[in-house]
Amino acid sequence: STAIPDTYATSGGYYVDFVDDFKSWQGAAAILKKSTERTTHGVVWTIPKRDIHNLDRQEKEYEAANVTVKLPSGDKVDCRTYFYLTSRPGKENMPSLLYKAVIVAGAIEHKLPNSYIQELVKIPDNGKTQDSNIGVDIDKLRSYVNGYLSL
Repeated sequence: STAIPDTYATSGGYYVDFVDDFKSWQGAAAILKKSTERTTHGVVWTIPKRDIHNLDRQEKEYEAANVTVKLPSGDKVDCRTYFYLTSRPGKENMPSLLYKAVIVAGAIEHKLPNSYIQELVKIPDNGKTQDSNIGVDIDKLRSYVNGYLSL
C-alpha cells in the first residue's frame, strides 16, 4: 500500500481542535470540527482504493466522511477525512508540545501557507516532549521546527 502526498488544500467550514488525553501522545489529539467562520488547511494524499479499508480500520475511533476541498489551482475535489465520533464528543484539552511539533513539522514539510503554520504554532500546549511511545525522532523533529518552536 502506498500513500502519496499530492498537494495541500483548503477547507472552509472546519477548524482543528484538540480533545481528550491520549497517553501515547501525552495530551490531546487533533480533530476536525465544523465552523461556518473558520478555514483549515491540510495535505491531500492519494491512496489506492484497495487500501481505504486499511485506513478505515486504523481510524476506527473516527467516522469517515467526504469533504470538498480547494486546491491551490482553485479546483475543488472531494477528499475522505475522519471526524471524531459524535457519540463521544471529547473534552477540550491541550496537545503535548511534541504532538504540536509533529503537526507543525508536517505543515512546514508540505508547504502549507505560512499564516496557517503561525496559527498552529500559537496553539496552547502542555509543554510535554518526553514519555511518548510513538517513536518520534526528537532531533529530526527539532530540525524541522527550528525557528518556529523550541523542543
